Amino acid sequence: MNPRTQGLLGGIYWKQGRYEEAAGKFLFMTQYWDVDSPVYLRLADCYKKLNQPKKAAYILEKVLPGMNKKT
Repeated sequence: MNPRTQGLLGGIYWKQGRYEEAAGKFLFMTQYWDVDSPVYLRLADCYKKLNQPKKAAYILEKVLPGMNKKT
């Protein structure tokens, strides 16, 4: 399955509250495709809701510095 499809499924799982499955899809996207900040923010949110604050913080520390850059 391609990364775009993985992202769509991740979004569906996230909306359904299926955070573990959503995190897997978002993580796949970050590993195999150049993704933007919203994917990382959703991934961090999944980790937060799965009571994994260290993983959530790691993702946020990785993505937040790049959110202020102008393209």
